[in-house]
Amino acid sequence: MHPQAVALPDFGTPVYSFAPEAASQKYVEEGLKETGAANLVASVILDFRAYDTLGEATVLFTSIIGATVILRLKSRKRLEELDL
Repeated sequence: MHPQAVALPDFGTPVYSFAPEAASQKYVEEGLKETGAANLVASVILDFRAYDTLGEATVLFTSIIGATVILRLKSRKRLEELDL
């Protein structure tokens, strides 16, 4: 038998079972009790990592607004050139 094969867990073994002190273990064990959300993914995104998610949404919104402003200025310049 190959030496690495002994170190591999059985198929289907959850990864978080190897690190009981990991944050994911807390989310799985106490997520429903702390947040009241039945959907564990939604509770992590909206309750445990709300500021991080808010930051990501702010960056996306700002980049969309910036691209819209830049593209709109270019189209206005073209319209002014056509009017002359």
